[in-house]
Amino acid sequence: MLTDWSKRIGHQRDWVWRGWQTRYSYMRSQQHNSSKPPLILIHGFGASIEHWRNNIPVLSRDRTVYALDLLGFGASRKADTPYSVALWVQQVYDFGKRLFANPLF
Repeated sequence: MLTDWSKRIGHQRDWVWRGWQTRYSYMRSQQHNSSKPPLILIHGFGASIEHWRNNIPVLSRDRTVYALDLLGFGASRKADTPYSVALWVQQVYDFGKRLFANPLF
């Protein structure tokens, strides 16, 4: 059931990075007045945001949690580009910049 899945990994959205569709998920803090900074979860090689399904609900008790599908993984586009750690580092950096500039994007 879709509702159960969104309770486990949060709300999914697409973000276009360098012209490529990428997917991320977020779950807002369950504490309305939480002062803790948001947390960005980055999966390992061959994984996706779904691998955080048991962690996201627990971590979001006191902070907002984001999980990002790196380019080429999960529900993000399988782009015709050379993949490298440097590419993914730049993606994570740009995601963080965008997130902290506009936490509701």
